[in-house]
Amino acid sequence: MMAEIPQLHTSREPTPRESALWVAMTLTKGISRKALSSLIRSHNFCAPAIWEELQALAAASPSKGRAQIRLPDLGKVEDLIADWQRSSARLLTLDAQDYPPQLLDLEELAPVLYLRGQGSLEANNALAIVGSRSATSYGLSLANDLAYQLAQLGLVIVSGLARGVDTWAHRGSLEAGGETWAVLGCGIDLCYPPENFKLRAAIEERGLLISEYPALVEPAPFRFPYRNRLIAALARGTLVVQASHKSGAMITADWAANLGRSVMAVPGAVDSLQSQGPLELISQGAALVRHSQDVLDALGVFVEELPPTSSWSLGEEEERLLKILGSQGKSTEELAQLSQAPLGWVIATLNKLELAGLARRWPDLTWSLRGGTKPG
Repeated sequence: MMAEIPQLHTSREPTPRESALWVAMTLTKGISRKALSSLIRSHNFCAPAIWEELQALAAASPSKGRAQIRLPDLGKVEDLIADWQRSSARLLTLDAQDYPPQLLDLEELAPVLYLRGQGSLEANNALAIVGSRSATSYGLSLANDLAYQLAQLGLVIVSGLARGVDTWAHRGSLEAGGETWAVLGCGIDLCYPPENFKLRAAIEERGLLISEYPALVEPAPFRFPYRNRLIAALARGTLVVQASHKSGAMITADWAANLGRSVMAVPGAVDSLQSQGPLELISQGAALVRHSQDVLDALGVFVEELPPTSSWSLGEEEERLLKILGSQGKSTEELAQLSQAPLGWVIATLNKLELAGLARRWPDLTWSLRGGTKPG
């Protein structure tokens, strides 16, 4: 279960001057995220007091081992904010009433969030779905299907707009008419990767684009691990679909575990590079996910009947598996043998059939047609 979320620390909206101070803090040179976060907490989230401390530190000569702190010009910062707001970007500072309290769990705080879109960060029902940029068709299909059904149930799907699993998770949520949040590792105005331009536009229409970085900040490798901490903190749990041992998805899962969020993983073939991450997480106690019900169980969400989907049409091979399925419960291994199909394909297809309301999984992990007979 997710750790208890702290209460909001303010009951009023920041003034324009305070907002400018928060932005100026994030643009200050010579101070680390960790050191700035320590100052923020020691001054009880009071922007003027934090800024005064930064001015004193900037005025002092740098000590050995410490860089000179350089503050931006506040007038220029206020002009930048006006430009961003004219471009439809919203500014959400740490002392705002609607700043997501989940992010207060982070050691390295995000003093400013830049937002574009119609969604709201006030929701506390987000699930992160992350995984490999080079996922297999099996992984992409599962990411899409799980996102679709969980979005139908009202969960907000949060991911990083990256190639692979992230892209298909966002798409699944949108196809279900749900809300999805994309946390960016670049400026709020940029699209990375560029081929996701249309997807980015669709998310802006029906969800949220979120970034710690203002306009014109280019994507860079060191920015993505920081992006991943926001994904993990915003969500009730993180689901890793496919990932290598050392990957951004595993970093996100590590953040989630350290924050007390639920960690889940989809198993795969033991000899596959893309299964290394999920299998390692499962061995460490992550919830094993085979279908959407496992996610609901891990999050402590109860739904009596999962909604069917009509977005997927059956192909010849799927129709054949459906005929083999029959009314009596059969195991996945038995179905793979009868259909002479790879076990991974059978499992993925059964999940699709369940989503379509055509197949049913029984408690003993056997499968039948939706109207079939319960085994035993």
